Amino acid sequence: MKSSAALFVLVLFLSFTGTAHADFELLRKIPAPSMACDNGSPVIKAMGSDGLYLCLTRGCYLDNQAEFLRIEPGDGAVVGTDEWDYDLPGCPAGTMPLSMAFCVYDGAYYVGTDCGAVVGLVWESADSAWMYNMFSFGDTLQVPTGMASGQYSDLFASDRADTDLVRFDCTGYFQSDTPMAGVGRPVGMAEYDERLFVLDGDNEFIVEITYGASVVDTHYVEDWGGETDTFHPSAATFVGEELFLAGNEDSIHVYREIQEENYSAPAPEGDSVEVVVIPEELVLTFDTVTDSGDVDVDVRNTDDCDPPAGVTLFAEYYDIGTDATFEYVTEVAIMDSVYPEGVDLDIVRVFSRPSDTCGVWRDVTVAPVEEIPVLKVFMRSKSEDDEFSIFAIGEDERTPQEVVEYKMADLRGHVESAEDSIPAETYADIVAILDAAEADYYMGMTEGAVTEIDSLDDEVRSDPSIPRTFDPADPGRNVAGRMLSRAHTLRFSLEYSAENRYYSAATVMPANIHVGLRFDWLRVFMEVPADLEAAEVDIDHIYLENEVRAVPESTAVFDFDSDGDPEIRAMFPGAAAQSALAGSGCSSVANVSCFVGGFELHSAGDIDLSEPVVAVAADGVLLSGETARVSWERFACSGSPAYRLAFSADGGETWDLVAEEIPVEYFDWLVPDSPTDVGLLRVACGAPGDEAIAVYSDLFALRSGAGVDDEPAAGFMLVLGPNPAGGAVEIEFRAVEGERADVTVYSVTGEVVRHLFDGRVAAGANRIAWNGDNDQGRPVSAGTYFVVLRSGTRTLAEKVVVRR
Repeated sequence: MKSSAALFVLVLFLSFTGTAHADFELLRKIPAPSMACDNGSPVIKAMGSDGLYLCLTRGCYLDNQAEFLRIEPGDGAVVGTDEWDYDLPGCPAGTMPLSMAFCVYDGAYYVGTDCGAVVGLVWESADSAWMYNMFSFGDTLQVPTGMASGQYSDLFASDRADTDLVRFDCTGYFQSDTPMAGVGRPVGMAEYDERLFVLDGDNEFIVEITYGASVVDTHYVEDWGGETDTFHPSAATFVGEELFLAGNEDSIHVYREIQEENYSAPAPEGDSVEVVVIPEELVLTFDTVTDSGDVDVDVRNTDDCDPPAGVTLFAEYYDIGTDATFEYVTEVAIMDSVYPEGVDLDIVRVFSRPSDTCGVWRDVTVAPVEEIPVLKVFMRSKSEDDEFSIFAIGEDERTPQEVVEYKMADLRGHVESAEDSIPAETYADIVAILDAAEADYYMGMTEGAVTEIDSLDDEVRSDPSIPRTFDPADPGRNVAGRMLSRAHTLRFSLEYSAENRYYSAATVMPANIHVGLRFDWLRVFMEVPADLEAAEVDIDHIYLENEVRAVPESTAVFDFDSDGDPEIRAMFPGAAAQSALAGSGCSSVANVSCFVGGFELHSAGDIDLSEPVVAVAADGVLLSGETARVSWERFACSGSPAYRLAFSADGGETWDLVAEEIPVEYFDWLVPDSPTDVGLLRVACGAPGDEAIAVYSDLFALRSGAGVDDEPAAGFMLVLGPNPAGGAVEIEFRAVEGERADVTVYSVTGEVVRHLFDGRVAAGANRIAWNGDNDQGRPVSAGTYFVVLRSGTRTLAEKVVVRR
């Protein structure tokens, strides 16, 4: 059975809206047995059924008089009647009936009374009933205002004295006493399909509970509730699937549950047209309705289409159809009745798909859940899409990056598919805006991406030649509406991403490693917040100052400072980094951004510059079997100066101890036979308690053999000639197509002589020439020089002799 509202919430809401939507609709009314009272009006407070007849009591409660009756459920014809005149031991005179249920075990009707006694009655003839049994449970059952049958011999009674559910059997054996949470004042009760339906007189609705008193649902009943209604039921029972309610009127109301609900509401013309599709449950707002029509809704409890991975949809699905001509739906307002208990409102989203196919569910949310104090929870979540038919609500546990990437691709795909419908100049502008928004997002400038999407909205709205009127017979015409709907939902996800970003401390190692030649890098270490998955670092989108991209091959995640928490290491080309910092006016790094586990991570404030740096000095590339002096600046250790030196051949993932108890700031290292392009050295304090204090070298290459370089990576090549050279030197190099490469000439002391190339590599052989001059255009002296090719973390160096 479907819920229309959470407990107590819509009691407040009704004061604003009037009537509630009913879950039980009135089928008919049958006459109640007549009775004349000297004082007041007759009331039916007890009613049950054996499946063939209704049995009830009607009483003049102000006169302490009542009758015990049996009637036909079809037309109310009386087939048996007797006076309620039983002398109940332990009860005062004038004890009145309050509730009733039929027991299939012994075929008797059991009546709860206002003295707490339960009386078993059996019909002997049409006009005679006799008291078959009687028992009571003292203070455990004081005012049994509702009673219902259970399985076989079980009976249930709702005790108004303490709002408990008392379970016993028709032999008088007590079983349990359980509080009924969510019920204000029980005035009647019925049983159907192993569920108990309690009439709540305070809130004027039915609370559906289990045999254990757990709330299953709440139901509104037609003609009951509201300031103008005069029907106040106090007795309930089921005959088959029909619910019979009786109380203060001269008729008994017969209801059936509404299993599937269809609604139709007119959509007036105008802007921001609001349509109340389902009272108390669903409201739609259309933008720019130009041709009025009807909105038809089917509410279903199941759907055969799987939701996106990471999304849990709630049980209610809204199948919506309309003949109105409109731009798109701008708002979907849904009451909290559809939310399961414990829902996280921060991740509640609106999803939509066409009804004729199990297409991909689209997240069409463009505003978060809004809480209105008076209504406790009222979901005002905006949605825009003219392709909708099925709406659903659910919790979206995907990461912000996953959602943004999906929506960005969805918007771009729709723009590209509609190219023929968009003027060429406008189309080019829209694509350029999308490119800029995507670039801004990946470089950590989410606010800039939002601004770009706003400009896309302006671009689409300002060009009236883009088709924009929705036509059910030709849905492809609303090109503008569909672009706007996707842009708006993307904007929401971008803003959500910015609001849920993380900030972290970071450190810069600015000095350089010396491997014969000088390579300039800016190395950054950034802490990974404890609640993010360090293994999910997006190494393709790490940026310095929203401009310089880290070299992907240089990025690693591990515990550099041995503090138990992982850090991200990213390396940026030195010249580009210095240019970005100079352009931003920063003397230290102002911002490093990346994605971890789908969330944005930014460095917080200025990044600290660390001074201690490990340096390696040697001629040319480090070669296995040779000895290289490793030196570092003194740094504070708590005990006497003593250092440990370690080497990593995999960029810091694993470490091998080289030496410990080193008393000075250098060590002559016998280079091992461990070829690598990502070598790393670490120097740490050796005293107990100082293990977390450490400094690191930059990455370097290590090669096998006495001066012989390993076979370079496929497609990585540097060839030059003539050598020796008396004039121009022809240089040919290869690297991975599209990667950035640098070709520079160095002196034997490691000083830069001439920058020859800095850019992205073309396919095949790349050729340049060096005329033997420096960056100032002056001829260099005769001697030995090195031409160095760098791409990513790979390097190749060739010696050339210049003759004059």
